[in-house]
Amino acid sequence: MRIPFSVNEADINARVIVLPSLPVLRVAVETPAGDVFDASSGVPGAEFRTGRRGDDRGTEPSDAGSVGPGARGHWYAVLDIDKRAYKKWISRDRDDARIRDLRANGAAYCVSVHALSNLRMRTGLTQSGFTPGSMLELRAVLTEYGVPVEGRARVEAQVTYPDGSQTTLDVVETGGGGFNLTLPTTVAGVYRIIVRAWGGTFRGVPFTREALLTAAVWPTGDQPHPDPAGGSGHDGGTGADCCVVRWRRTRSPRSCRSAGASRGSTSTPCASASRRSVPTSEPAQERDGAGS
Repeated sequence: MRIPFSVNEADINARVIVLPSLPVLRVAVETPAGDVFDASSGVPGAEFRTGRRGDDRGTEPSDAGSVGPGARGHWYAVLDIDKRAYKKWISRDRDDARIRDLRANGAAYCVSVHALSNLRMRTGLTQSGFTPGSMLELRAVLTEYGVPVEGRARVEAQVTYPDGSQTTLDVVETGGGGFNLTLPTTVAGVYRIIVRAWGGTFRGVPFTREALLTAAVWPTGDQPHPDPAGGSGHDGGTGADCCVVRWRRTRSPRSCRSAGASRGSTSTPCASASRRSVPTSEPAQERDGAGS
């Protein structure tokens, strides 16, 4: 499987992160010139690392210094089945859902590409309120070496509503590198918005940028929250419910601890990447699927 991603002259370095469900993949990187290297190649400026549990691998296809002219262009993350590891895993417990999926569908994985770059997209999401019917204001700002990216980029927002339905909306360019979108909330719950930008650098080299934003509304969202020491939940719920409201208002994890509740995380950094399957026999054709 060859997954493309772009490196431009504004990128200082880039990191490919591969998260397989099971450690049965070999990971390599292909340069714009067609050279393929992996952990055994010993290429200067490239670093391959394996996670402590053996189920994630990261690569850096460029040095931490400036990316030279030869590094610009389309790179590929190259994934292949490690046959020895594959045989070892399929011989294990058949009650393991991951092993059943490996046998039936091939190796599941998630790929993301992170760049330390002088071409940046800053995003923000504000709410007019916390009840259904409130408006969400999304803003994205693109700059290259601090200069606004104007007239050479497109931004869109993929919105996932609380009921699971999705839509993709164009974010309107407003000048000064800014892009704005106003979105009404129709039902209570969490709104998940993936912001994606495409464009060209000063020299015309393609770039992509991506960010994940979330917002939440609920029926009593604009009502004052009670005192955790003596009140009940904002809607008659538990102390943990009260803690969620208090943390959203104060942005202070300490408030949760003082209310006797814990604050968890629902962050899914690879949710925007495509889930593919690497065949265990015939080589796959090239597919698109990477995010930068």
